[in-house]
Amino acid sequence: SGSDLHTVKLVPTAGPVWDLAATPDGRKLFVAMSHQGVWRILTEDWTARRLTNQGCPEHIKIGPDGRTLVVAYQCGGPGGSNGHDSVEFFDTQTEESLGSVTGIPFVGGPASFSPDGKSIVLDGLDACADPHYDHKNCPLVPSTVFHFVGLPDRRILKSIGMPVSTGSAGFIDPARVLVVGSSLRVVDASLYRTVEYWQPKEPPPGDAAHNYGPIALLPNLRRAYIN
Repeated sequence: SGSDLHTVKLVPTAGPVWDLAATPDGRKLFVAMSHQGVWRILTEDWTARRLTNQGCPEHIKIGPDGRTLVVAYQCGGPGGSNGHDSVEFFDTQTEESLGSVTGIPFVGGPASFSPDGKSIVLDGLDACADPHYDHKNCPLVPSTVFHFVGLPDRRILKSIGMPVSTGSAGFIDPARVLVVGSSLRVVDASLYRTVEYWQPKEPPPGDAAHNYGPIALLPNLRRAYIN
């Protein structure tokens, strides 16, 4: 509220901030800083600790249980080395790395947790569409790739290529994922196939064409707000 503006706290950072994630209890704030890695800040006294100095942590996300932190790195085309176009998992309580997923064609897109926290879908962006990349191991070319990861073992269950020019994905409920791009698709999260599909009958051509953008989901209510 307006009367509380004097309580605003400004915290200096070691570099430009690309993403933020907070634990459900609000006690820990995790910050992804361009080439300065991922940091933890305690909101009680604002003390900070660096979890990793790996470069390019572009997206971070905390699961529903507040315990699992997912860090997606993006430093160029698919390389697969640790901290370079890979995904790393941290325990938010111990602040230690649980392991990483490397060697597959994604370039650090956002992660979406299922409402029950048992699986994650990782956005592979344009690693299997952009001609600058070698498209090695791509499930479909051209496509946007999404990787389904099971928890707690952090194992990739399936990588699928969706024929959308750009895309993002988010769980509607534990069983289904909404994929948004040049069309709208609902993907079965266990069969890994499209079960619902919608596209405008007469999309505008050429430069007038557009893709569906950011989405806000109401879990379990089969409702999404799409830009």
